[in-house]
Amino acid sequence: MKQDGEVAMCRGVSWIAHGRGPYRIFTWDVRAGDRGWSGVTDDRDAAMRHLHQALRDSEPGGQGAIRHVGLDPLGRARYVHLDTVAEAWRDERTGAVVWRDT
Repeated sequence: MKQDGEVAMCRGVSWIAHGRGPYRIFTWDVRAGDRGWSGVTDDRDAAMRHLHQALRDSEPGGQGAIRHVGLDPLGRARYVHLDTVAEAWRDERTGAVVWRDT
């Protein structure tokens, strides 16, 4: 069993042991015109809140996504995309943030 802080690997995805199983890591990003916002968290709900707020602060037509990612199994400083969790956009007509689970 891995100790807290040790890196483990399984099926090409690595994680850091912390006593509760592998971390679930989520990235979120928003693009609106020539601007963009992004972040990384281990809390899906926090990713949704950040993405929602960034879209609310953007101009209509902005769009974003939340992705479940893993640490690069080769140790490079990047994340490996595992799955798109949700997509959202700011409706150009109403200004509302519209969500789609994927």
